[in-house]
Amino acid sequence: MPPKKKDVGKGPDGAIAAEEITREEVGVFHFADGAKYDGQVLRKDGTIRRHGAGVFFDGSAVLDGAWVEDQLTGEGTATFDSGATYTGTFFQSAFNGRGKYAWPDGTHYVGQWRHNRMHGEGVYVDAQGRRWNGRFYDGQGVHLVEEM
Repeated sequence: MPPKKKDVGKGPDGAIAAEEITREEVGVFHFADGAKYDGQVLRKDGTIRRHGAGVFFDGSAVLDGAWVEDQLTGEGTATFDSGATYTGTFFQSAFNGRGKYAWPDGTHYVGQWRHNRMHGEGVYVDAQGRRWNGRFYDGQGVHLVEEM
């Protein structure tokens, strides 16, 4: 599908100023540091912002999901250099809402997140399979019950 143009505003004479034209595009965009983004973008005023569905590759780290104004927002998946993964809700590129974080050794947490920290109700399972269920606050377990 060809890029779309969207009128953002018109001057007093009815003409659209060049800097007020926003174009939606889809493609692969490369960054100076070697990272790349494959997906939807908005181009406005000479800048490109990730906006829409897309995948960002930075080394072996991958962020896949919905982008809003250059921030991962909504449902998505993050795979990190360490091999850890997060699948769930993002807000402004941070884990926020419900999601699952899994470490390479099998340890994982499923539950609520706020600002990249376990926060709210959740279940933490260690590499040996021991489970703790309860409330987490700012990344720390409080009032946890070990399940047998």
